[in-house]
Amino acid sequence: MSTFTARVEISPLDEHEYVFTEAMVDTGATHSAFPSDFLEGIGVQSTGTRRFRLADGTEIERPIGEARIRHMGVAAPCVVVFVAGNAGHLLGATTLENLGLIADPINERLVPNVVKERPF
Repeated sequence: MSTFTARVEISPLDEHEYVFTEAMVDTGATHSAFPSDFLEGIGVQSTGTRRFRLADGTEIERPIGEARIRHMGVAAPCVVVFVAGNAGHLLGATTLENLGLIADPINERLVPNVVKERPF
């Protein structure tokens, strides 16, 4: 599996000014995650906590909130996880779904998810 980064914009739900950031694309992660200091610094607030099971089986509880994430001119509200310390910025699968994007690991980029069949 290859990993790559994508440049995205993020803002609180009620704001229209975005902050650019580089985030690692991780289709194995459910939600997007950003350092707490970063999210709080741009005005994203925690709305509660959620329990998560990490890849090694460890269970943790972390604050979550909602932010607006934009890439390629498309913006959508997304659940974000507040992570401790200086962890990297990560884009998870639900954010990609919300934005209608899929990972192209060969060309290391995000591309629109074009439905080739009837969706209904």
